Amino acid sequence: VWVYVKFGNKKLGKRDEKPEFSNGAYFSMIFSAGIGTGLFFYGVSEPLYHATGTYKHSRYEADLTLSRDTRDQHAINLTLFHWGLLG
Repeated sequence: VWVYVKFGNKKLGKRDEKPEFSNGAYFSMIFSAGIGTGLFFYGVSEPLYHATGTYKHSRYEADLTLSRDTRDQHAINLTLFHWGLLG
């Protein structure tokens, strides 16, 4: 997706200076910050959300007939499945 930005050609710094980081490096930094922020917040809350089963009308609703250990393992597995290798 391309987005037209009014200030897209503005340069931060002097005209003859090269950027400190490449576009790939900037992308990597922003991507890592996003993943880090998501893991910091959802690293604890998402497994608890899946394990408690207090939410309704969800296809991942916890089966309260299973033991607590099994439900916790299912919650961790679902969280790891959701975040994949990058999380």
